[in-house]
This record gives sequence, C-alpha cells and structure tokens, in this order.
Amino acid sequence: QQQRIMIAQALVRKATVLLFDEPTSGIDFRAGEHILALLESLAREKNLLIVMVTHDIVKGLEYADEVVCLNQDVCYAGNVEGFKKTHMESALAWHIGG
Repeated sequence: QQQRIMIAQALVRKATVLLFDEPTSGIDFRAGEHILALLESLAREKNLLIVMVTHDIVKGLEYADEVVCLNQDVCYAGNVEGFKKTHMESALAWHIGG
C-alpha cells in the first residue's frame, strides 16, 4: 500500500519521471506483480518515464522497454531483445561487458 500511496502522490504533483529502487522488495509475489503492472500501465497511459532499479532481472525484463545493466560499470545499455541475446544467453558477458 505504501508504494501505491507514493505513486499517487507523484501523479497528483504531475510528475513526468518516476524513480524506483526495488519497488517490489519486501512484498509478496502477487503484490509485486500488481505494482509492476500498475507502473507499466501508468507509463503508457500517462506518458511517464519510469526508471526502476531491480535485482530481479527476469521480472524486470517483462516490463522494460530499455535496459541499463550495471556490473561495476555499464555492461549493457539498449533494448530488451538485445540484452536477452547478449547477456541472458551468455554468462561471459556479465564479466567482460558488452
């Protein structure tokens, strides 16, 4: 509920960019799904830029349009499909960048 309140406050203030650090951390799977679906819906309907930090890469990719992957440095910046091809299919990419 706290996440939803913060989102509502940002919308009332007419924010155009929302920043989230692990928005699904500490909540159950189902609630996390609802939060991510809400953020995706808001991004599209309200034309918001949403920047989200997450360690749940697989779940994050389901909702992302663009990806920036950090591993002590930027090891990928681009679209989801490119990230899946270069990083999800190759463990080596995580260590040498790409």
